Amino acid sequence: MRASIAAAFVAATITATAANAAAPKARGPSADPYMPIEACADKLAPPVDALLKPLLLALAKQRRAMQVRDPAYARQVQALLRSNHPRALETQVAALAYYLGDEVGEQVLAHVLAQGAAADELVARYKTCRPPTSFEAKLGGIETSSIKYTLFDEERRNRR
Repeated sequence: MRASIAAAFVAATITATAANAAAPKARGPSADPYMPIEACADKLAPPVDALLKPLLLALAKQRRAMQVRDPAYARQVQALLRSNHPRALETQVAALAYYLGDEVGEQVLAHVLAQGAAADELVARYKTCRPPTSFEAKLGGIETSSIKYTLFDEERRNRR
């Protein structure tokens, strides 16, 4: 009896392993199971997409290389935070939908919060759904989440 149970367990394990090995790797960002954010039907506006692209591609590269800190990613974070582009704030708000790392995520959130009421309308729009980028397939290893938008709302309520 025990031998047949063990044999069935081994067969099931081999079958499951083979099925997982044959499954294609997921492309694009994955959703946080606890604080997901839905993808919108409409794509990200081209100027915002262009500003967000270097940051997210550097992050994806860092994640693929399993690096803790990548100087190229750090440069892209600083470039976004210092940008004077008319759509920079919108891009920073859009970036909140991605897990950027604990420190970077907090830094971007603090920067957006510092903009005060100017960010409120953008956050209200972006927290409902995440507009897909034009380069979604290159964002494997990055997770999307609504947590930073929730934290933004809580902090803005506490400051009023």
